[in-house]
Amino acid sequence: MNILLIGYLFPPVVNPQSILNGRFAKYLQMAGHKVTVLAASNTEVLNSSHGVDPLLNRDLREVKICYVTDRIKKGCITDVMKRLINHEGSRYWVDRCIREILPACEGGQFNVIYSLAFPMASNILGMYLKRKTGIPWVAHFSDPGFLAFNRRFKSPIRTYLTRSKEMNIFRFADGITFVNQETLVRNTAFKPAYREKCMVIPHMFDPDCFRDKQDDRVDKETLRLSYVGSLYGKRNPFNAILSLQRAIASMEQSTRNVEFHLYGSIDSAIQKQLDEKWVFPWLKLHGPIGYGASIQAMLDSDYLILLDWSGEDNLFFPSKLVDYLAACRSIIGITSLKSYSARLLTNLEYPLFDFDDVDGLTRLFCSLLSGTRLEIASRHSILLGDFRADRVTEQLAQFLASKSKLQAV
Repeated sequence: MNILLIGYLFPPVVNPQSILNGRFAKYLQMAGHKVTVLAASNTEVLNSSHGVDPLLNRDLREVKICYVTDRIKKGCITDVMKRLINHEGSRYWVDRCIREILPACEGGQFNVIYSLAFPMASNILGMYLKRKTGIPWVAHFSDPGFLAFNRRFKSPIRTYLTRSKEMNIFRFADGITFVNQETLVRNTAFKPAYREKCMVIPHMFDPDCFRDKQDDRVDKETLRLSYVGSLYGKRNPFNAILSLQRAIASMEQSTRNVEFHLYGSIDSAIQKQLDEKWVFPWLKLHGPIGYGASIQAMLDSDYLILLDWSGEDNLFFPSKLVDYLAACRSIIGITSLKSYSARLLTNLEYPLFDFDDVDGLTRLFCSLLSGTRLEIASRHSILLGDFRADRVTEQLAQFLASKSKLQAV
């Protein structure tokens, strides 16, 4: 197949959606398909607090990547439009991409279009090209937090227009992919018939990213706990820190020293609280790091802490959870007990705690400080195989082929 992959976020930007898009491009190309990518190039407009990592482009040499520059539009009219229409900020990039790629689309160069959101700009562009050229189009929804179903704006007009745009994407797409079954079911509830054209394509890990990494720690006597990922909003470390503080204080004699490492960007509100209330010698803040460095940080850890989004109604499937699994470390989950992450970790029988269960988490930390070990789950490696990038992309390729022009012929 000749595939046009639309991903506003794309390597070298260090962002979960960018990394996912890069893996799709890499493994589709490796499977023998010809892949052309449309991506944004201006990291300032991308507003990525993660920075860039050139290593993410290492295996994309055979992929044709068209970086189309975006820019921040200014002016009174633009400001008013942005307040009324949630996706108005993407209009400049979408218009530029159309001029860039439309001749190739109209020339019959592509068999299928695959657009990956977030942000919604990718799917908006895919929908326009589908309606303009008739090329079969599959849309991908990754982060349920950015689906209109889960969003409420102060302006009823903005809420209506945002949902209307998303409903059109559901209507005109030949296929839709989601990262888990829960998100698929919830977001097609308004029209269950759409489920017939939907498929689950889960997050995945790239085995190549782990092959040249190894645990090279010198100090093996220190218990090393790590969280790798951004901290913002309801995803915060405070109860985990409080639990560890209590465990340390309650242990008159511990067999091990302990360190709690936080790797990744931290929003200003959480950072302020960490600076004012949570300053301990064993708490190590590293800030944003490259993707390769994040994998090394996982491998250098004894246990990985999952800090998921709090709240009962949690459909999130954090991509970091798959990387955690690929690092082959035991995982301690702190999340809503009804979340997707909780179901996966329960299946593996890893320790799981609700966000408010400080007492339970404290008891676990006391046990670890006393020398107890959490072993790798017996089903860990079996489940991990379901998230290999080559296997996941093979499923995607079959789905794209079923929707493509080649199928119609």
